[in-house]
Amino acid sequence: MAYDKLVLQVMDKEMIGGPNIVGSIILRLKEIVKFYSFDRPDNGFIWKRFYGAPIKRNNKAAAAKMNADPDSAMCWHGRVLLHYHVEDSKFPKIGVVPLESKLEQLAKEK
Repeated sequence: MAYDKLVLQVMDKEMIGGPNIVGSIILRLKEIVKFYSFDRPDNGFIWKRFYGAPIKRNNKAAAAKMNADPDSAMCWHGRVLLHYHVEDSKFPKIGVVPLESKLEQLAKEK
């Protein structure tokens, strides 16, 4: 289902030309809710692999598509540590929170 899929894109920081997508990960929301809704010994932390285009590539357009869409990617590029926190809510909220402020809040809680 299209509404069950969240694509997380991993970026690098370039001195010239700005940031580039180096790979991506598909997150299935139903899977997250099913496996991370309860207290777990891993506290909701999980390593996820991300995939993208081969390092040596001739077709830049195909490489950009592979880096942005993990369904078309062909090479493993690494892994990233994610933390899931799922809780039941009577009145769910919809919105976008800037990453920087959310990270500051998490840092203050620790």
